Amino acid sequence: NLETVRNSGVQCPLLCKEFVIDIWQIYYARSKGADAILLIAAVLPDLDMKYMLRICKNLGMTALIEVHDEKELDRVLRIDGVELIGINNRSLERHS
Repeated sequence: NLETVRNSGVQCPLLCKEFVIDIWQIYYARSKGADAILLIAAVLPDLDMKYMLRICKNLGMTALIEVHDEKELDRVLRIDGVELIGINNRSLERHS
Protein backbone atom coordinates (compact mmCIF):
# COMPACT_ATOMS: atom_id res chain seq x y z
CA ASN A 1 0.00 0.00 0.00
CA LEU A 2 1.68 3.19 -1.23
CA GLU A 3 -0.08 5.42 1.25
CA THR A 4 1.01 3.30 4.22
CA VAL A 5 4.62 3.24 3.02
CA ARG A 6 4.66 6.99 2.38
CA ASN A 7 3.01 7.75 5.74
CA SER A 8 5.56 5.57 7.56
CA GLY A 9 8.17 8.21 6.85
CA VAL A 10 9.83 6.70 3.79
CA GLN A 11 11.50 9.53 1.87
CA CYS A 12 12.86 7.71 -1.19
CA PRO A 13 10.93 7.85 -4.47
CA LEU A 14 8.04 5.38 -4.67
CA LEU A 15 7.06 3.56 -7.86
CA CYS A 16 3.45 2.50 -8.35
CA LYS A 17 4.02 -0.79 -10.17
CA GLU A 18 0.54 -1.46 -11.50
CA PHE A 19 -0.65 -2.00 -15.06
CA VAL A 20 -1.59 1.63 -15.77
CA ILE A 21 -4.10 1.76 -18.60
CA ASP A 22 -6.14 4.84 -17.70
CA ILE A 23 -5.20 8.34 -16.61
CA TRP A 24 -7.26 8.20 -13.42
CA GLN A 25 -4.75 5.61 -12.15
CA ILE A 26 -1.98 8.20 -12.40
CA TYR A 27 -3.93 10.73 -10.34
CA TYR A 28 -4.82 8.03 -7.83
CA ALA A 29 -1.21 6.85 -7.52
CA ARG A 30 -0.07 10.43 -6.93
CA SER A 31 -2.75 10.98 -4.29
CA LYS A 32 -1.44 7.91 -2.44
CA GLY A 33 2.17 9.13 -2.47
CA ALA A 34 3.67 7.67 -5.65
CA ASP A 35 6.51 9.57 -7.30
CA ALA A 36 6.58 7.36 -10.39
CA ILE A 37 4.35 5.02 -12.35
CA LEU A 38 4.97 2.08 -14.66
CA LEU A 39 3.83 2.33 -18.28
CA ILE A 40 4.10 -0.93 -20.23
CA ALA A 41 4.74 -0.31 -23.92
CA ALA A 42 3.23 -3.65 -24.92
CA VAL A 43 -0.22 -2.64 -23.69
CA LEU A 44 -0.32 1.09 -24.50
CA PRO A 45 -0.60 2.84 -27.86
CA ASP A 46 1.87 5.67 -28.50
CA LEU A 47 -0.77 8.39 -28.13
CA ASP A 48 -1.79 7.08 -24.71
CA MET A 49 1.83 6.98 -23.56
CA LYS A 50 2.40 10.55 -24.77
CA TYR A 51 -0.68 11.78 -22.93
CA MET A 52 0.22 9.88 -19.75
CA LEU A 53 3.77 11.25 -19.86
CA ARG A 54 2.37 14.79 -20.01
CA ILE A 55 0.12 14.12 -17.04
CA CYS A 56 3.06 12.71 -15.07
CA LYS A 57 5.14 15.77 -15.82
CA ASN A 58 2.29 18.08 -14.76
CA LEU A 59 1.99 16.16 -11.48
CA GLY A 60 5.74 16.19 -10.85
CA MET A 61 6.00 12.45 -11.41
CA THR A 62 8.26 10.21 -13.46
CA ALA A 63 7.12 7.41 -15.76
CA LEU A 64 9.15 4.23 -16.06
CA ILE A 65 8.44 2.88 -19.54
CA GLU A 66 8.79 -0.90 -19.67
CA VAL A 67 9.83 -2.57 -22.92
CA HIS A 68 10.25 -6.26 -23.72
CA ASP A 69 12.18 -6.29 -26.98
CA GLU A 70 14.06 -4.15 -29.50
CA LYS A 71 10.93 -3.34 -31.47
CA GLU A 72 9.25 -1.84 -28.40
CA LEU A 73 12.45 -0.02 -27.47
CA ASP A 74 12.69 1.57 -30.93
CA ARG A 75 9.05 2.62 -30.69
CA VAL A 76 9.42 4.15 -27.23
CA LEU A 77 12.61 6.02 -28.14
CA ARG A 78 10.59 7.98 -30.73
CA ILE A 79 8.15 9.30 -28.10
CA ASP A 80 8.86 12.78 -26.76
CA GLY A 81 9.22 13.06 -23.01
CA VAL A 82 10.53 9.56 -22.27
CA GLU A 83 13.21 9.83 -19.57
CA LEU A 84 13.35 6.38 -17.99
CA ILE A 85 13.18 3.00 -19.73
CA GLY A 86 13.22 -0.42 -18.12
CA ILE A 87 13.83 -3.66 -19.98
CA ASN A 88 11.84 -6.70 -18.87
CA ASN A 89 12.91 -9.92 -20.54
CA ARG A 90 9.87 -11.81 -19.26
CA SER A 91 7.01 -12.47 -21.65
CA LEU A 92 3.66 -10.92 -20.72
CA GLU A 93 1.85 -13.63 -22.67
CA ARG A 94 3.71 -16.66 -21.33
CA HIS A 95 4.69 -15.25 -17.90
CA SER A 96 8.15 -16.68 -18.42
